[in-house]
Amino acid sequence: MLPSYHMIIVNLILSLLLLISVLFYRYIYPKKKINIFYLLILISLLPIVSIFRSGSYQSGDLNYHTMRTISYFNVLFTEYSLPRWTSEFYGGFGDPYAMFAYQLPYFFGSMIHLLGFSFLNSMKIVFALSFIASGIGMYLWAKEELKNRTFAFVSATFYLFAPYHLVDMHFRATIAESLSFVFPPLLLYLTKKFMDEGKLKYLFFLTLAFFLLILTHQVVAVSLLPILILYAVFLSYQKGKFRISNILNYLVFLIFALWLSAFYWFPILVESKYIQPSTVIFPSSFWQILYSPYRLGFLFQGHKGELSLIIGYTQILVVFLSLIFLFRKKLDGKIKNLLIFSLVIFFFLVFMILPVSSPVWFTVPFIKSFQFSIRLLVLVSLFTAILAGIVTKIVNKKTFTIILVGITIGYTMLNWGNRAMIKIDDKILEGIMNTPPSHATFAGVEASAPNWVDPSKIPFDAKHLEIIKGDALIKELKRTPYHHNYNLLVKNSTEFMEKTIYFPGWTLKVNGKVENINYKNKKFPGIITFKLPEGKYNIELSFEDTPDRTYSYHASLLGFLAFISYLIILQKIKIKRLRRNSPKR
Repeated sequence: MLPSYHMIIVNLILSLLLLISVLFYRYIYPKKKINIFYLLILISLLPIVSIFRSGSYQSGDLNYHTMRTISYFNVLFTEYSLPRWTSEFYGGFGDPYAMFAYQLPYFFGSMIHLLGFSFLNSMKIVFALSFIASGIGMYLWAKEELKNRTFAFVSATFYLFAPYHLVDMHFRATIAESLSFVFPPLLLYLTKKFMDEGKLKYLFFLTLAFFLLILTHQVVAVSLLPILILYAVFLSYQKGKFRISNILNYLVFLIFALWLSAFYWFPILVESKYIQPSTVIFPSSFWQILYSPYRLGFLFQGHKGELSLIIGYTQILVVFLSLIFLFRKKLDGKIKNLLIFSLVIFFFLVFMILPVSSPVWFTVPFIKSFQFSIRLLVLVSLFTAILAGIVTKIVNKKTFTIILVGITIGYTMLNWGNRAMIKIDDKILEGIMNTPPSHATFAGVEASAPNWVDPSKIPFDAKHLEIIKGDALIKELKRTPYHHNYNLLVKNSTEFMEKTIYFPGWTLKVNGKVENINYKNKKFPGIITFKLPEGKYNIELSFEDTPDRTYSYHASLLGFLAFISYLIILQKIKIKRLRRNSPKR
């Protein structure tokens, strides 16, 4: 297994080889331009080489997300339903994490596993593909805005090598945030294409992309939504012709994305009152997002795993240059408007990250559950990237562009891999998941834990069905994530504890008849308990859909039908207009 400090040498060698290859190509074919897009793909491979070292990260959440994917896969292909319960958490007592967590990253990981890859490698592939795709999305958007491949390449490079992007992939190993980097530039690109060309296909893909973003990371989706609307309005005014029909169609398709994803977010809204309340954590100071205190500022993780989540040094430079150019240079109207728009969004996002914005966080509905204000660095990275493209367009000097890109890539090199790897595979992770007293090795209480649970009173060494008081013979018939089945011979009045934390949806049937569940036992708060008199019983404990979950499925299905119908109607209207406007023979 290659140590982390050896990876720095590997990264340096790979970077030099790529540079030499580019120079050699220019020497062999001096009149042939390098394909900027292919070069971008090659550059995006540099930081992901270290991901595929053997084993797993010593720090960060890669192990956790792999175990969550294993659990997600088990529910998906055992119960053949949308995973909403994670049975392995809390030493096998379970937890509704799958309901409140991200769907798309674990779904992708599960599908890749079906192709024959291990769960751990499936997660690594999701990280790698997300990183490459995010650069492509940024390139597409910047190319549309800046009308130049070179400046789009600069923007894509800044987005790929934004410190927060690399920290998410290598140190924090946050699978959902890493995947979410793909969608903001893609959505802005689709918005731009629709507002410029008015084609229905762009609205279709816009709806699909925003739908997928919601399933990937609800915080990024909610944060991006007002920016998308503002950008659509900005583009309409930029063209000098404000068309209300285009804006309304745009809003309708965003609403369709929300409607289609109702099966995911509606139960979260309804049932989040049952789980541990969360609040917003802010960085301690403005300085904290400007400079990393490790290795002269070039390493973004400390020796004890401390993370430095910064905007980026060349990123700050292009913001500074943008302000200078805005006030000191005579700029083309469109590029000036884009510069102002990007700077306003950038400074607003930075304001929202800092503690000074706390009154806003606790006033606006829903956003106080974002957990970390620093998550907005995803969007900060997006707008510093477009500012980088604008700055290089204004300067328009080849030497400046090469130096800026070279420094942006080079100063992050210490962060192109986790600091150390440990020897772990799927088998070990599955063992950890099923070894008390761990809820998949998480310390403390997960944000998704029911608020009636006391972790200190969870009997991790309990059997699947325990006798609290009384006498009975127990025969376990079946235990899957959603179904637990027993035959009981109760000799006298007996109280039982079933190894499951209660959450709405768990239903107890005794000889086919629904009975009440007690989860307020003072000795085992939050855990399913029940009493039975003397007799023979068949016990079925199953996790079923609550009314709000059932309604959400129906709402999404109705949304799908409405979406298809709306597309057909718009297409017919478009055909009629074309026929009406076509010259008569």
